[in-house]
Amino acid sequence: MELDVLDAIELIKKAYQEEEKEKLWQLYLTKYPYMDKETYVSFEDFCNPSKVINKTYENKTFEEIVSEAESILDSLRTR
Repeated sequence: MELDVLDAIELIKKAYQEEEKEKLWQLYLTKYPYMDKETYVSFEDFCNPSKVINKTYENKTFEEIVSEAESILDSLRTR
């Protein structure tokens, strides 16, 4: 049975996709125990983060960002 080159490429592509899905599953399993009702994400949504991401952003000045970063660093230093 001879495979056409395009068929071989498709098989290799499918193998890479399955490998990537397995890696995502393993990562999902490490995060799953820390999920609760509010933070639960299905595996399907986990694989498609564009569905899940719903972040709001604030426009902050450079000084505000630096001030927040400094306060975070200060809190880490006092531990």
